[in-house]
Amino acid sequence: MERLPAFYPETWGTVPAPRPARVPPGLREISVSPIDINIFATRAEYVTRAGTGNESDWSGGVFKGSEVDTYDQSGPGGKGTRTMMTTLFHECSHQFMDVAVGDVPSFITEGIASLFEGIQVLSNGSIRRDLPVPDRLTPLAEALRKGTALPLRKVFNAPENKPELYMYRWGIMYFLRMYVDESGRYVFRARLQDYIYDFKRGGVGDEVEHFTTFVLDEVKAPALLTFAEFEAVWTRWILDLDAELKTADTRLD
Repeated sequence: MERLPAFYPETWGTVPAPRPARVPPGLREISVSPIDINIFATRAEYVTRAGTGNESDWSGGVFKGSEVDTYDQSGPGGKGTRTMMTTLFHECSHQFMDVAVGDVPSFITEGIASLFEGIQVLSNGSIRRDLPVPDRLTPLAEALRKGTALPLRKVFNAPENKPELYMYRWGIMYFLRMYVDESGRYVFRARLQDYIYDFKRGGVGDEVEHFTTFVLDEVKAPALLTFAEFEAVWTRWILDLDAELKTADTRLD
């Protein structure tokens, strides 16, 4: 965990810690304090002691302002230490959002947090980041192929935080961070940071209308001028990414 803090300030555009001798212009002076991380021995203990609810609670971790709670998933029936670390990477994102921006719709905070699930710590100690998250990508691509996927308008404006929304939220934010044009330029990455901070002013009304005005109308990317065009390009991009990871990419043909 101690080797990852650079990724969080980069996403929110804050001055990293420790503070560099020469601070690049444009970074925000926001102090993010250390917090406690509690890893409980079992899921039952996590649900009870973290106070997340009862055994029907579907969360694997929770950010509670002064701490992040999760549980050891490497025991019987668990998915291993990597899953637990992925949960920590996700939950710690909420601290940065809370300090830098404040209360934002779950669509935004969970979508951004899901980006940090694409971090992999290799056995030699090196770190890979900005990776696709198969647990999000695979079911999302399958739903898109079958025609059972939710319209993005419903995802943007969903009033509740439900587990079935996470794959869409990850897919949208991953697209905004990673989509490149024909010249290899990241199309939305710079605007994504401004988009996050715009929620600092409070409610923005209809999420789709706000996204169209604040992101699409400002970026003016070809074939991505309307929300309908955005959804069409996004759908194709997700399907292509899934095919590429399955080594079934036929676009070169």
